[in-house]
Amino acid sequence: MNIVEKIKREPRMLIAVVNFVSFFLPWIAVNASAKAGKVSSEAAVSATGFGIMDYSIFGVIFYLIPIILFCVPLISQAEKYAKYLYLILPIAALVLMFMIGAIISGASPDVNVGSAEVSTDVDKLIGYWIALVCNIAVIGFTLMKDYNISSGKDIKENIQNIDMAGLASQVQNKAKDIGNSVQAMLIECPNCGNKVAKGKKFCSKCGSKVAEEVKFCGQCGNPVGQASQKTNS
Repeated sequence: MNIVEKIKREPRMLIAVVNFVSFFLPWIAVNASAKAGKVSSEAAVSATGFGIMDYSIFGVIFYLIPIILFCVPLISQAEKYAKYLYLILPIAALVLMFMIGAIISGASPDVNVGSAEVSTDVDKLIGYWIALVCNIAVIGFTLMKDYNISSGKDIKENIQNIDMAGLASQVQNKAKDIGNSVQAMLIECPNCGNKVAKGKKFCSKCGSKVAEEVKFCGQCGNPVGQASQKTNS
């Protein structure tokens, strides 16, 4: 299989190419301004992705990450580790990006030189943001493809496949059981029809006396609670 077919089958290779191209674009701009009395001057220096390698060894490592990601499908021994490399390396790249930005900012502090005040600020340019998007895209694609993290469309389809009729029937049956249990705990006031909890002697609505719970058997006169004991004996 040639490289073009590999790229078609593995979109992360194309993302790695775009990431690599971002190193040719401006990444970081350091803007400096100096003021001494009424005299002021400004200067700006920008660096490409390759230029940031001069600031730290982290820049060299970061430069190698898209090359490794591109080569993973081309090396048969590396393919079995692809799901890990495509997750770990972009995360490492994001960490390095923030570290490089912090290092450059720390190397350009605001200082006072004699009577002059020198202030600097660091801007992140288009190359930086392209690389940021590329690394996030690789992580997202890997989570969906290799770690079975469903996309928004898959989640929607799973919700649609739920048996709503069966679920509604189960809820209805449960509600009916609860209703029956509640009804068994209530008796009806003979005067106003208000539901009164068993054991209450008077209706809370009209004050009428409520029929007491039957405590004795209508046929033999034995206490209801003891009827089963006599029958068993």
